[in-house]
Amino acid sequence: MRKYELQVGGRDYQAEIKSLTSEEAIVSVNGEEFRVKLKSFGLVGAPQTVQPVEKPADFSPAVQNQTMDTGAPVAQGTGGGEALNAPLPGLILQIHVSENQTVKAGQKLMVMEAMKMENQVKAPHDGTVTRIRVKQGDTVAEGDVLMEIARSPMSTL
Repeated sequence: MRKYELQVGGRDYQAEIKSLTSEEAIVSVNGEEFRVKLKSFGLVGAPQTVQPVEKPADFSPAVQNQTMDTGAPVAQGTGGGEALNAPLPGLILQIHVSENQTVKAGQKLMVMEAMKMENQVKAPHDGTVTRIRVKQGDTVAEGDVLMEIARSPMSTL
C-alpha cells in the first residue's frame, strides 16, 4: 500500500502499510509484520499515533500540512445517483454537504487526507447528493464510494 523510509533514534527502518482500516493496520517494519491498533489518526499538522497490539513498533510518521485539489472518478451508484469514488486511500477530515443538498460542478464536497496532504473532493457535475456513504474520521481505500450524486434534470425551452 504505502512504503516509508524512517529514522528513529538514529536507526533506519523500512516500513510498509500492508492494510489499513479505521481500527487497525498491518505494518511491515524491516520485513517483520506488526498488527497495530489505531488509537488516534491525527488531523493535518498533527502526528499520526499508533499503539502496538502484538509487538512494539517504535515509529510514528508525521503528516505534512499541504493542500491540493483533486477530482474523483465517478461510476454508477445504488442510491439513485452516480457514485463518487475516492481518488486515493485516505482519511475523511470534513464533509461539507448533506443528503438531498443541491450541488454545482466544482463545489467542494469533502476534504480528505491522502498522501500526507489535504485533498479537496469536488462535485464532478451539477446535481443532488442522494447518499453519503462515509463520515468524518472514516478511512477509505482508493475507489471506495464516498457519495452518490444524481445529475440535475435537463430542461428545454
